[in-house]
Parts: sequence; C-alpha cells; structure tokens
Amino acid sequence: IRTMWMTPFYLFFGTLFLLIFKNFIDFKKVKRFYYTFLIFFILSPIVYLVVSLADEKYFDLLIELIDSIKKKPESKDTAICVLDAGMNDSQREQLKNKVDEVAKAEWDIEVSNLKVMGKEWLKSQVSRAFLPKYFPKYEKYLWIDCDAWVNDWKCVDLYFKACEKGKLGITQTMGPGYKIM
Repeated sequence: IRTMWMTPFYLFFGTLFLLIFKNFIDFKKVKRFYYTFLIFFILSPIVYLVVSLADEKYFDLLIELIDSIKKKPESKDTAICVLDAGMNDSQREQLKNKVDEVAKAEWDIEVSNLKVMGKEWLKSQVSRAFLPKYFPKYEKYLWIDCDAWVNDWKCVDLYFKACEKGKLGITQTMGPGYKIM
C-alpha cells in the first residue's frame, strides 16, 4: 500500500523523460523492448516468501527445511527468509548462500521478562504476525516451522492461493499428540 502512491510519480517522470528525449530515441528499437517488457511484466509471478525461525539448537532442522524447499523446481520464484532467534556466527554465515534474507527476531510486543527468561525461540510465536516488518518487499508470506519439510509443492501453492485478495490461509495443527477441545 505504501508504494501505491509512487506509481503516478514514476509514470509522470517516465512520460516526461520520453517527451524530453523523443528526438534521440529510435522508437523502432524500443518497440521490441516494449513487447518483451510487457510479456515479462504480465507473466512474472508475484514474489512469494517462505519464512521460518531458528536458534542454534534447531539450525540443522532449518537447513533440512530449506533443502526440502530448494529441491522443488517450483520454488525458483519463491524467496526464503529466516528469522534469527539465537544462531551463532558460523550458522548465519552458512545461511548466506542458502536464503535470500536473514533478520534478527525481536520481541515485537511487550512480554514480561519473567515469562521469557532466555527463551528466545518464543519470539517465533510473536514475530509471525509481524513478517512484513522484517521482510517488507514481499506480497505473500508463508510461515513454516523449521522442524517441518516440504514434501509436495501443491500444499505451498494452496497456501498462496488461499491468501489471494487479502485473505488469510491458516491450518490447524492436528496429530496424535494434540488434544481437540
């Protein structure tokens, strides 16, 4: 939303640029660029983002999650970003070649120190609601816990499809270890 007001600004200056330099532009050569640009613009996908969080103890599981995503050919247009809740320098360095961005997780809301007491991983419970703050250049966000893996890309597509038109895609956690109330 915050970049929407910039569209008329860029369109105005683009048009002004063309008017000023129209005598120096060979429009026959520009035509081919124009058609290529239109095809690329129309067919290019919206930038999707998969986010997870890990600390030093869960790092190996995070790497397995990232590898399970990157093995899928459909993931080539999907960014992978990680929230750091206590990784060491070596782990952060290893992530540089595997993910698009790493951001330090923060307490985005006020939480009592008595409740936290060194449990930095709890930031994952809070930071999920603030993903656009950490990674603002993306349009759709998918949170995957670092102890999960992507076995079939269809499930990722379903989540991104669910959040079209400003909607939220969410799944209840169910399994033998969970009680249904």
